[in-house]
Amino acid sequence: MPVPEVFRCVPLNSPGVIFQYRIMLEVMSLLTLEQHKEFLAHFSSEQWSDPVQEGMEADVSSTSADGSPDEEVGVEKRIEEEDGDSSTSADAHKAVIASESSSTSPRRPWLSGRSSEESVNMSDMEVVDEVDAEEPVVREAPRRVRFTPVFPFNFYSVDSHFHLDRLCARIGISPVNFAKTVRRVRPEENVGLDGAVAVWCDPSTYPTKRQVSQLRKNKVVSVIGIHPGKVIEVDVERLATMLDSYEVVGLGEVGLDGTKGDPELQRRTLDEALVLLKARPRLVLVLHCRPGPRESFMSAYYELFYRCKGIHSPEQRIHLHCFNGSLEEVSLWLGYFPNTYFGYSLMVARRDFSESSKMSLRRIDGGRLLLESDAPYFPAAGEELSSPSFIGVTAQEVAKIRGCSWRVMLQQTAENDQQLYWG
Repeated sequence: MPVPEVFRCVPLNSPGVIFQYRIMLEVMSLLTLEQHKEFLAHFSSEQWSDPVQEGMEADVSSTSADGSPDEEVGVEKRIEEEDGDSSTSADAHKAVIASESSSTSPRRPWLSGRSSEESVNMSDMEVVDEVDAEEPVVREAPRRVRFTPVFPFNFYSVDSHFHLDRLCARIGISPVNFAKTVRRVRPEENVGLDGAVAVWCDPSTYPTKRQVSQLRKNKVVSVIGIHPGKVIEVDVERLATMLDSYEVVGLGEVGLDGTKGDPELQRRTLDEALVLLKARPRLVLVLHCRPGPRESFMSAYYELFYRCKGIHSPEQRIHLHCFNGSLEEVSLWLGYFPNTYFGYSLMVARRDFSESSKMSLRRIDGGRLLLESDAPYFPAAGEELSSPSFIGVTAQEVAKIRGCSWRVMLQQTAENDQQLYWG
């Protein structure tokens, strides 16, 4: 076969192309989990001997069999998007999503103690379509998130709060096209997204049971609630049915918002939701708190706290979403609800994020922190909308205030998320 002047993958014009390591990685990313295992079995240590290793073993034959440690090689998952636009921000530690269908190779466990089969695998996640209260609206075949292996894998990250329905509504597309909401980034700026918490708090766009189940299988868990600004649409009986029959992990977001709607109706709705949760203590309570124009954050958090305290036991697990309180509020909540976690978004980079809020962020124990994109809100600099793929940017901004490595923030908060939502 003549050697071509230019080697091409599509169409393939030379078998030599497939031996290039980048092509091999791409081919491996197209295999299913079972195919990947079968492929690796052909090259296992039982079938292929290593003469160098055999020589080393001969030299140290008197030592024990477990004398040499195993070397662990991690795999970083990079998601690619079909558009091909590149990001120029050096601070954009983001994941990128592709729209074409594919599966991924087995990865190492999300956290120690879990098997590869139990570890997070978002590569088979079907991005759900927009829904009404009963049935999904199918517009086209679902696209899938694709993770391409890039060595080495260094970080884990989880987005603890984002609005899938609102994000897709803001950009005017169906969630099946969710892949188009993110940009391509350089591999060194990439953060593999290992899991996310989808928040469904608009009754008009609640998901179906099937959609929640499909997302959960791929480490995208759901919480269902009633946003304070949507209480006019409330149907508490319907919410109770969903909490019991859907595979949700929490009630939320619910709470008080002084900038929206009828405050008395918000309070009544919140109390009804808290009563629902009291009979379902396994669920996480995700709280929204925003003061009105003439109200302080302190008074807003205090009212929310005492309403929760009057109904729930101290063991209740709580996620204070988009926390903007001081150390006094932190002490208040942890003093009675020790299983409280504090979520931070890119709100921390805004000018109105107060010094008292920054001080509390510095002083809160790392085991109580969560990172949120709150997509589509709080976009990164130069972006129109936020996305779970920007969780690395959130980690970077939070780390600046805490005076630590953003890598530490990603790892610590991922562990916290697993304990709270996957525990």
